[in-house]
Amino acid sequence: MKILISMLILLTLVVPSVSIPESVQMGGYNLSFDIGQNALNISLPTEISTETLDGTPLNQSSVTITGNDKCIMVIGVGKSSRMATSDIKHEMKEMLKNTVKTEAPVYDRTIDGHDGAISNFEGPDDSNWYSAMWLMNNTTGVFVMSSYPWDEGTLSFLKTIHIEKDIK
Repeated sequence: MKILISMLILLTLVVPSVSIPESVQMGGYNLSFDIGQNALNISLPTEISTETLDGTPLNQSSVTITGNDKCIMVIGVGKSSRMATSDIKHEMKEMLKNTVKTEAPVYDRTIDGHDGAISNFEGPDDSNWYSAMWLMNNTTGVFVMSSYPWDEGTLSFLKTIHIEKDIK
């Protein structure tokens, strides 16, 4: 009986610290991931149809994740008849240079089973940011910006993110 009571006490101490994987549907895709934290706020997906500078149609969907620690993560999925080149590191370097005005180093990283790239840079308020990008196929790319610390959300997300086409 003492063993049973001890196990129950241990379970009550362990269970609250276990995070629950999240699942989000956006832009015709199902995303699943685990940031390793509970009490996440996930925005409703934002979807826009636009075009690139050369006139190629582009459909984009994004969600924003916030937690109790004032960190933020934005996940975007873009679909176009012509996505970026297969040189994802070059694409990320150009994106960082043009959007956040940094020339931070970019590293190769496999994300969700795809060749991708990741970078770490300092934000305007001296905060630490991570950016990741990968192509799911020739027409679909994924982009992530995260201010979650590496070992407190970003790494867990990158290791657990999985995106599938919605079969509806």
